[in-house]
Amino acid sequence: MDTASKILILAGMAALCASFVLGFFFAKEREKAAQANRYLVMAHIGGLIGGAMLLALTIAVGYSNLGSGLETLAAALLAGGSLALVTKDTLNWRQGVTDEFKQQPTLQSKVGVVEVLAMSVGLLVLTIGVLSAALS
Repeated sequence: MDTASKILILAGMAALCASFVLGFFFAKEREKAAQANRYLVMAHIGGLIGGAMLLALTIAVGYSNLGSGLETLAAALLAGGSLALVTKDTLNWRQGVTDEFKQQPTLQSKVGVVEVLAMSVGLLVLTIGVLSAALS
């Protein structure tokens, strides 16, 4: 198995495990209130979606005709971005943030920018690899 696929699988499983753990906190909050904190919900759902996405992207790596170095870079960026998203939302939940765009917590704002840039570049690189293979 190539390095890019290993990164995507390990990060996907980490995101799913984090989401599973966050699910316990989600259930505890729902026992006490009609709704859970929005950032706890986002961290929980983000882990589920991000984990599934990372695992599915192993298929794209298999189709890509980029060199292993670029595929590994793309996988690392996608993995890091996905895990940063769960981390950012978890921090927002734990710090009682109600609206990160209005409150702009310093650490979460920085992590959010890194997350968006990492995932965008990683997805772009992998998309180029897949399109290049499909069009050749």
